[in-house]
Amino acid sequence: MNDLIIKQGKFSPEVQFLASGSLKITGRSILKYSSELYADAINWLREFDKLKHPALTLNLSLDALDTASVRCMVELVRTLNNFINCEKIKINWCYEKFDEDLMDIGSAIQQLSKVEFNLLEVENEA
Repeated sequence: MNDLIIKQGKFSPEVQFLASGSLKITGRSILKYSSELYADAINWLREFDKLKHPALTLNLSLDALDTASVRCMVELVRTLNNFINCEKIKINWCYEKFDEDLMDIGSAIQQLSKVEFNLLEVENEA
């Protein structure tokens, strides 16, 4: 299984999905066509689930999201909810201290998750 690496752009996040089960999406997700970028990630996840893995951790550390990107995050969580070949799945939603909007988005998505979903407050980066 190949890693999926998508470089960060001005309005697009960095995506690092490693075959080891260490996954992360970081940065800003304000895209004209969010579904195209996230379709690659969701397809990669579906291929990953065809293999047997002991664990997967998805770290989401986004500093801005548009509505379409939020829908894509929901789709990522739903895809992970349906995994059958991974023993332990964990999602970490990281948001900066005092960013209530991102905390609220993470909290809403957490309600849809059937896997471990942690809301993690991090210090503001100066």
